[in-house]
Amino acid sequence: MCSLFTGNYDELIHFIFQIYDCDNDGEISREDVQVILSYLPLKLHGSDNLENFNHRIDSQEEIHKYVSVLFEKNEYLEELEFKKLVTEICSEPFIYVRNFINY
Repeated sequence: MCSLFTGNYDELIHFIFQIYDCDNDGEISREDVQVILSYLPLKLHGSDNLENFNHRIDSQEEIHKYVSVLFEKNEYLEELEFKKLVTEICSEPFIYVRNFINY
């Protein structure tokens, strides 16, 4: 937990990568990222159920888009690849988890 709040960028990337690496094999798949992001709370406070449902559908489409951009033609990413891609190409899979943890 210390690295989460006081660590540098590399430590935070490592921490978030480990969240995605559910089977602890040193690489993450599209499905790993898609599943983790899909289960982050998306409920809007003060909105009705239909609005929540529509927001969730939109969010799933957005998540799918970010995962496709992040992985492009790769099925798996190792930590260094993940760091490079979230730093240079698509940071949302990193930012979503970081914001959820910091919330």
